[in-house]
Amino acid sequence: MKESRLTSKFIDLSLSLLGNPLLRALLISASHTCDKCGRSKVEIAIEKLIDRDAKACVACNYTSSIIAQLLKAIAVMLHIPEDSIKELLAIGTVRKALLSTIKGIALFGVKHPQPIGAPFLVVWDLTNMCNLRCKHCYRAATPTPAPTELSTEGARMVIRQLADAGVPILSFSGGEPLMRRDFFEICKCALDHDFYISVATNGTLITRGLAERMADAGVQYVDISVDSSKPEYHDAFRGVDGSWKRAVRAIRYCKDAGMYVCMATTVTKINHRELPSIVKLAEDLQVNRIVIFNYIPTGRASEASELDLSPEERERVLEYLYAKLAQNLLENKGIQAFATAPQYAVIATGFSATGLLPVAHTTALHGSAIRLARFIGGCGAGTLYCSITPEGYVQPCVFLPIKIGDLRRDRFEDIWIRSKVLNDLRHRERFTGPCGKCCYRDLCGGCRARAYAYSHDYMGYDPGCCYGLILENPREA
Repeated sequence: MKESRLTSKFIDLSLSLLGNPLLRALLISASHTCDKCGRSKVEIAIEKLIDRDAKACVACNYTSSIIAQLLKAIAVMLHIPEDSIKELLAIGTVRKALLSTIKGIALFGVKHPQPIGAPFLVVWDLTNMCNLRCKHCYRAATPTPAPTELSTEGARMVIRQLADAGVPILSFSGGEPLMRRDFFEICKCALDHDFYISVATNGTLITRGLAERMADAGVQYVDISVDSSKPEYHDAFRGVDGSWKRAVRAIRYCKDAGMYVCMATTVTKINHRELPSIVKLAEDLQVNRIVIFNYIPTGRASEASELDLSPEERERVLEYLYAKLAQNLLENKGIQAFATAPQYAVIATGFSATGLLPVAHTTALHGSAIRLARFIGGCGAGTLYCSITPEGYVQPCVFLPIKIGDLRRDRFEDIWIRSKVLNDLRHRERFTGPCGKCCYRDLCGGCRARAYAYSHDYMGYDPGCCYGLILENPREA
């Protein structure tokens, strides 16, 4: 719960920054890098909150001291003890996230949703190689790497670019990222650049020794795929016998190694009725959280679009999941239960008595912090998140296969700020169809990857939503 309290305090502080025009103007003017100090006045102000003797040039020292005192005053108003502020800002990911929020306000103004100066999360498909053949694979991964995958040095170059841009969290995915021979070299480079490192894996290659090596290499969060409580279904869905047994074993090994463990489940026509059993398995394995992924018909998944849920089925899944989330959080027990479907937050509004609102796939807002949902709610592609392919192309999302830049020749920061596709996605008022007309547009906005998969229009309608059906056919409602 300590981590949860710190996260809540960070949300409250961010909300105050967004709502205070005078402080916002000062922070924006102080967000540029000083040639003498090599960092911005805002960065120096944060350093002064941690260590009041932090060194800076005369001009930066004066301005940053004022900013530090203003931030401290906000903390007092929010009843956040000074020691907690120091503890919070000493965490690299939190510090980077705060700086990115301020930079985003400077670049884009205050928006709903709020684009930030650098994505909080970048998911990087390290390789197209995989030892399974999953029916829903968005990459249509193969046993061999793609011919033009980034070299080790190319991967280091990408990490340096992401670090320079201020990205806090880097998630390695694939394919199967553990199949890259230089995986631990890449991890070391990411750790050296102060990233929070996450790995999304099918788990089949993880031995006890490998789990310990991952933890030693700086991997803090591991996302392991388990699609059923029944081994035979999981194995059939993943294309290899014995994969369920190895994935479950990997969860235990990663827990023992001290990593934060998430069990990832893609919900389909085949397994949605066994969701209670899947959640029970996650609880029995004592994972930290379970995340239910949308079925998105892209890559190999486009060959089996009949596995996608109907809007009504998805709504029932999300209602069950939210009830589990609310019960566990309110009673301070059990696992966290989240979903990648942006409609999850909309479902939560129907349970107003709980006072909990899940947003951004990983956070449950409560109390006054719920006001922040308009800024960070819904699909995060282009506002909070983007992805990188094995070849170094940048995409809005791993499930949204539109190349918006090439890191072998373009700067990541320039792509993030200037991409036409990303800037389109930052304007939900321009969405077409039911998603553009929906009263929950700021909170949800629909899954942009699903809209693109079904209509080839990333600004179009996500057909997986009951509210969309009502807006599309009002006479039948």
